[in-house]
Formats: sequence, C-alpha cells, structure tokens
Amino acid sequence: MQRLISMFLITTTLSFPPFIDTATAMDVPSFTAVTEEDLNASHTATPLLAIKKEGEPNALAFMDIEKKNSHPAGSLKRSIEQIKKDEKETILGQKNPVAKKQKISSSSDGLSESNICQDSISPELIQLKEKAGKNDPQAQFEMGQCYLFGKGVDKDLNQAVEWYRKAAENNYAAAQYNLGQCYLFGKGVDKDLNQAVEWYRKAAENNHAAAQYNLGQCYLFGKGVDKDLNQAVEWYRKAAEQNHAAAQYSLGWCYDHSIGVERDPREAVEWYRKAAEQNYAEAQYNLGICYAYGKGVEQDPKEAVEWYRKATEQNHAAAQYSLGWCYDHSKGVEQDLKEAVEWYRKAAEQNHAAAQYSLGWCYDHSIGVDKDLNQAFEWYRKAAEKNYAEAQYALGVCYEDGKGIDKDLNQAVEWYGKAAEQKHAEAQYALGVCYEDGKGVDKDLNQAFEWYEKAAEQDHAAAQYALGVCYEDGKGIDKDLNQAVEWYRKAAEQNYEDAQQYLNKILGPLQNGGTLDLNTREQVKNLKRLNNELIKENGFYAGLNKAGFKDTIDNHEMHALHNKMLGFGSLVLKIISALKQPGFMVRFTDDLSKFNYSTNNNSSSLRCYPQLRNLACFGEKNVKIGDLLYSMLYEEDASPHVSFSQIQKMLKDRGNIAVQALNNLKAEAEKVDTLLKAYTPLLANKETPESHQQEILELAQQYGIQKDTISTHLHNSQFQEENSKIINKKVIKLLQEKIFLEKGIKEQLSTTMFWEKQITDVIKLRVQLVEILVQSVPARNQYLKEKYPWLK
Repeated sequence: MQRLISMFLITTTLSFPPFIDTATAMDVPSFTAVTEEDLNASHTATPLLAIKKEGEPNALAFMDIEKKNSHPAGSLKRSIEQIKKDEKETILGQKNPVAKKQKISSSSDGLSESNICQDSISPELIQLKEKAGKNDPQAQFEMGQCYLFGKGVDKDLNQAVEWYRKAAENNYAAAQYNLGQCYLFGKGVDKDLNQAVEWYRKAAENNHAAAQYNLGQCYLFGKGVDKDLNQAVEWYRKAAEQNHAAAQYSLGWCYDHSIGVERDPREAVEWYRKAAEQNYAEAQYNLGICYAYGKGVEQDPKEAVEWYRKATEQNHAAAQYSLGWCYDHSKGVEQDLKEAVEWYRKAAEQNHAAAQYSLGWCYDHSIGVDKDLNQAFEWYRKAAEKNYAEAQYALGVCYEDGKGIDKDLNQAVEWYGKAAEQKHAEAQYALGVCYEDGKGVDKDLNQAFEWYEKAAEQDHAAAQYALGVCYEDGKGIDKDLNQAVEWYRKAAEQNYEDAQQYLNKILGPLQNGGTLDLNTREQVKNLKRLNNELIKENGFYAGLNKAGFKDTIDNHEMHALHNKMLGFGSLVLKIISALKQPGFMVRFTDDLSKFNYSTNNNSSSLRCYPQLRNLACFGEKNVKIGDLLYSMLYEEDASPHVSFSQIQKMLKDRGNIAVQALNNLKAEAEKVDTLLKAYTPLLANKETPESHQQEILELAQQYGIQKDTISTHLHNSQFQEENSKIINKKVIKLLQEKIFLEKGIKEQLSTTMFWEKQITDVIKLRVQLVEILVQSVPARNQYLKEKYPWLK
C-alpha cells in the first residue's frame, strides 16, 4: 500500500500538508452569531458552517450547528477564550452613535450583561424599568438582557425580544444586532431570515462591526437576501476596518479564493495576518499555509510552523495535523516522529479525518510508535467512516490482508468501492483486481476492465499495465494490439518492469545506434535555412494586399496561397525539430507490419511507415508528427494540412497564371510600339514634345517611372512637327501606356521568377528531408535508447 495524503493543492511535488481536509471546507468563513446556547447564557459556538457539497468541491452549502460537538470532522472551532473576546466586541460592545454612554460589562460565560442585572436588587431593576419606560434605548436594551439571562427576572425570550425591539426602534445598534440574531434562530420570535437581514442592516449602517460581518455572511451564502459576492466583500471590509477578526479573516479568504474580488494572494496574507495577530485560529492556520506554499509571501517553512503552532494553542485541529505533518516530513522543524504522532493524535481525537488516517498509518508502519495493527485498523476506520478516501482504501487493504481484523474479502471490496467512487486510483486498481480474480465479488472481466481504465487514466502504472494486458488478450474488451502497446508504453515510462518486458517482446530490438555525422548536421542546417527562407518570403507577402493588374492577377487567390505556403513551412519546421526527438522515425529489427500506417490504425503509441523504409514512430507525440510527415509526403490530399504534391500543384498553377499575364503584357506593349511608329512621320514640330513634356513627366511619375526613362521615350518618338492637336494627344496617351506596360512587364517577370523559385525550393525540401530521415536513423535510435535504457 502506498501512503497518499489528499492535498487541497495539486502540485508536482507536495511538500506541505493541505489547506483543508478534502471532506470539509475548514477555511471557509462561518457565522459568528448567537446560538441557542448563547440565548440561554451558554458559551458561543459557530452556528453556521460552510461545507462542500458532495461532488461539488467548490460549492458552498449551509448547515445549522446547534451543539458544540456537532461540527463535522476537521472543522475549525474557535477556543472559548477567542469566543469570549469576540463576544465582547461583536454582540453587545459596539457603541451606538445615538446613545453615547453604554455601560457594558462582561460576564464569565462570554456574553455581556448590564451592571444592574449582575445582582438582582429589586430597586435597581425597578429604576431600570422606569428608564426603559421613558424610552431610554440603553435601558430598554439592558432589560432585554435581563430577560435573556434571567437576571433579576425569570428568563423570558419573548420579553427579551420585545425590549430589544423597543431599543432597536430607537436606533440602538446592539439591540438591532441582537434582534437580528433572534430572528436568525427563531428565539422569542418565528425564525425569519429576511427580518434577520433587515435588523443586521440597520445595525450595520450604525457601524456595528459584528452586524456588518453577519450581513456579509448573508450575502455570501444568499441567506435572507439574493447571493451577492461583491456586497459580501464590502460588508466584510467595513467590519474588518473596525478590527473585527472574523471579518478580517473572511476578507482574506475572499482575496485568497477570488470571491467577490480578483484573486490577490498578497492582500489575502495581509488580512489573514491582521486576524491572526488577534489570535484568530483559522487565520493563523491559513497564514501558516501561505508561508508553507509561498502564497502571497516568500515560502518559509519555519514561519509556517510558527503560525501552525499558534493555532494549535487554541486546539485547532487542522493546525495540529499540519504541525504533525511537518514533524513527520522535516518541514520547518527537525524530523521528530514521536512528536508527529502526538500532534496527529491531538487532531485525530478532534475527529480530523486526515489526522486519523495518518495516525493509523503510523501504527501500521511503526512510525514514531510501536507497530500495532489493531490501532491502525481503528484509526483507519474512524477516518473511513468520514468518507476519507485514503482511509477507505487502507481499510480495504486491512480486510483483504487480515491486518488488525479478520480477513473479509467482501468488506475489502466494499471499502475499495467507496474509495474508488471518489476517484482514488489505488482503490480503483484494487477493485479491478478483485473483479478479475473473483475476490469478494463474482468474477467480471468487463467490470475489471472498467476499473483498470479509470485508474490508468489517472496515471496509475500497474493499472496501465493491466489495461494493456486486457487489450492484448481480449479480457473485458475486444483485442487491440495497438491499444495494448499504448498502455504498455505509458506504464513502461513509469518504470513498470512488466510493461517494459512486454514492449520489448512486441517491438523487438532496435537497430544499432550512432551519432549524427558532420555531413548530416550540415544538411539539417541547410534544410532549416531553406525552409526559413520559404516562411520569410511568404510571410512578407501574406501580410500585404499587393496591387496587381486588372484582369490578369487574382489578388485574393494569391494572398490565400501565400498563407498556405506560410502554414506549410511551419509544419515542415515542426518535422525538422522532431529529428532529435527520441522515438521519432526509428528502426526496429523485427517485423512491425501489423502497425503499418493506415486510416484504420488507431494506435497513438506505435506506427510503422513502409514507404519510408519501414521507419517507425514510438510515443504519442512522435506518432502525431510521423503521421503528419507521411501524409505530407505521400498523400494527394493531406487535409486539414497540405501535402508536398498539393503545394507543388498550387505553385505551378500560380506560375502559369503569372507567365500568361507576362505574355499578355508583352503583346500589349508591341501594339503600342506599332502605333507610335505609325504616328511618328506625322509629327514635324520639334517644340511639340517640349510643350507636353512636363505634363507627361508628372503623369508618368505617378506610376513610379523615373524622369530619365520618360526622356528616352520622348527622344525615341522623333517628333518633327505638330500636324494636329488630336494626333498630339494620341501620341501622348500612347507614350503613357508604353511607360505603364514596361513597368508591368518588369514586375510580372519578377513575379514569374518568384513562383518558379518557390516550386524549386519545395522540391528541394522534399528530397533533402527524405535523405536526412534515412541517413540519421542510427542517431535517432541512439536518442531513443538513451531515453529508454530498458529497450533491447
């Protein structure tokens, strides 16, 4: 059995205990409101606790807590000292802006009461009643307190509520808050969350910190109001700024978990610290977690331990467990297994499931205590009954192996099943074995396959191997050697020896390896250079919407082709990069024709390519690139990609269009020359060209033609004289057209040469790529052997 501690954080290497138990949301803020016991002069407990709904790890639900020991396992309970301190500040200790003098004292039970009510001297009670009858809000409030606690009068919750109401209607904040509490729990009035919220709001608007906090709770959980996380945060903030510890902790929790505000670990730490410095246990614990994981602060295991220790002084179960874990794994303290066991025990005795499991593990494996399988079994059972998956699996092992209990395969299957339903990979695998072997259940290969698959998908090596066997032998599934290889490979990569042996049997030995010779290295460099030029050239043109010539060039099609060429070059670059990837295009000595590339071969772990001299790709990533290469080299349609043959055809078609456009431009130019020659003898006036030279110059320069070029045309036209203004205009127009056509011919010639070069480069790419693939096989075989030394 492997020791697995469930973690709240999922990281590659977990070096600290979790934030919270997987079973309970221990760090979720909860109400600090008066319970039934409070209203009967008892201590303050936490009446409402947010817990996770089964199957919804991030969801919040409400549960009423009427008794001190009704907290779920591992929940956070404040110490009596903390509760009393809070009660002074939150229940009755807020000053009312209307009644300036509120003389309040604190009783030993944690609730405040008036001086007058501390002894039951009748004259003083009469005097208090007289003041209350004169609409004195403080006196009215204290009368409510007398009836609440039965001081000088018989206890009477109805009377307490009536006096609270009178004071509350006189805008007395403490009374408004207490009246809200009465409506919350239905004490002296019918339970009414809407009324509770209304009175909390009145007190909160009078700056009563506890009311502001509870109003925030109502908005957080949607109790008596529509759920509104932003409003929850705002009311927490108002209370927190009055130094209300629970509100400070809750505000930190919101910043920590992105509740109503953007996640800000640093801000979370600041509010946790404020509450922690007021000895608020949950905040101390969470501040320790922040230091443990480096959340919002620099990671500091020693500081984490210090804050855990402060919380343990208040009997905080999760902190006790975390401190034990630190002693167990030497995080922030020197390893001390006996000390670890003691802290596990303290938390376990408070029904903390992870601690109970850890304590069981210690008894099971002689860690800090003498080996005691009976004790191990008992602690596993306690945690398992709280739905702790690790413990459920461990309990299944106890029943299967007869450790600390008589062997009972039926019970083993039952507990494996409970853990497996919680996606516990080890339990899922164990359950698969039970179904395959008929242990504790009827033999059922289909069920075995299903549980192996669930565990294998969580990277459980033994399950991956077992799944490979199922596919190879057709156990619970149709035979599929490709799938078998895939799962064997995944298990083999986790150094599962049986899987490695099976793979060697299927693959056979690799051909001898070698190094990449200098000539091949140079070829690879040239190949990269050629491909990069292709990408660069098409990337430039793909980014332009270049002007062309009407009726000769389709700009949209050319733009699309440049984009395709750009994508094609990127794919070739991906293939070139794979040349050094272990398992890409290697050669085994045995016949792997059953793994030949085809559309029906669905293996993602092994593929053989006959047209590439039976080179093979081993590994999911390599197979994907190998399939891409094969389709680009040998398939006419490599959809959704483009093949070499497709690219060559598109380039050839575009080149033909460019040649045709060039020929058309040349033909037009010849026509213009003929017309100019026909008009030349008719022009006798030498001043004519000079009179239009500036006009022609300005017009021609719009097309980017240099002045020297225009002058040459004018000289070659050999104007003699002007016989007609009409003839003169026609000649000017012909000269303009000739200039334009000669520019077009030059550009189109460049375009034609561009496409010819593209065709040549693509052909070179294909030839060189295949040559390099064949020549560098020994080097790639060596890469694979270095990665998987267990390959023959």
